Amino acid sequence: MAVVGLIRLVAFATVIGFALICLGIGANFAALAAGSFIGSSVGGLAVAIAIITVLLVPAVIIIDYIRKGAIITAVWCELIWVGILSILWIAVAGHATAQLFGLSLNCDAFGFFSDADASLCRQYQALQAFSWLNWLILFFWFWFLLVAALIAMTRRGNKGVWSGSAKDIFSGANNKGIPPIGHTATPVGGYPPQQPYGAAPYQQPQMTGHGAYPPGTPVAAPYQTPQHTGYAPPGGQPYGAAQV
Repeated sequence: MAVVGLIRLVAFATVIGFALICLGIGANFAALAAGSFIGSSVGGLAVAIAIITVLLVPAVIIIDYIRKGAIITAVWCELIWVGILSILWIAVAGHATAQLFGLSLNCDAFGFFSDADASLCRQYQALQAFSWLNWLILFFWFWFLLVAALIAMTRRGNKGVWSGSAKDIFSGANNKGIPPIGHTATPVGGYPPQQPYGAAPYQQPQMTGHGAYPPGTPVAAPYQTPQHTGYAPPGGQPYGAAQV
């Protein structure tokens, strides 16, 4: 089903975009936050996780479209790295939230901040928000992919769903291109219509001679025109034969 591949592509593209935002904000925040009211550990952690995301997710998308059957694009492998990546992003979001000691960060409420501190405060808000959003996207995609794989395996009979690509999870084919059990295939030139997959290949009857009869079919002997040696007058004696 093309919808699953589209959802996957949109989700990964959004995660990449948010990771780039967090990468820029985290780098700037780590450089400016030294000696400020909040330590620079949040910015450094955000930079590290954003770099991993920006390198990993685009590579998976590219490999999935240029090479079939790659391990990194298999459903079981994608569940692993998506789950790990979601944990890393919740670590960034949780650490950023914990640094506020349970307080709600309202940059407009602190009028005594300088312009630099107010800018830093807003960057912190954005870093915290985009980290939570990335975790939510990866978290929901993990469970959506897991449930979709179980449905494809149990209800659609696709036993090879775990080794196939996630974007083809409902396409009805596993990583080897073999239809699932119960699927009726009609490949060109291989089987007649409605021939079940796995049955003996259909053999086209071999035609023999001009009459186009299958092998083993008894064919009547061809009609032979009688050979005459002369004219046979009434009585059956050939014309010109010796008279007895």
